[in-house]
Amino acid sequence: MAVLIAGEVPGMTVEKYDQVNEVLGVSSAADVEGLICHTAGVTEGGGLYISDVWVSNEACERFINDRLIPAFEQLGIVGRTQPTVVQVHNHMHE
Repeated sequence: MAVLIAGEVPGMTVEKYDQVNEVLGVSSAADVEGLICHTAGVTEGGGLYISDVWVSNEACERFINDRLIPAFEQLGIVGRTQPTVVQVHNHMHE
């Protein structure tokens, strides 16, 4: 079942975010197995708020553990935010 995973990543700048995507080789949701959609926006506090819809929580965890954490380590980014995870009831997009 699809899940919505969202949360703020304090201290994550747009520049760091772009570097992570470059290391991951990600330019669209199609580049990530199990990712349906991804949105990131700058918060008033200067961090990023990220919202993803995944085909399953397991697909998300696999991406985090196998790809995202190693990319963070490569770039010297420390810490991990505990996001909110909810089952998707409805998802609309253009």
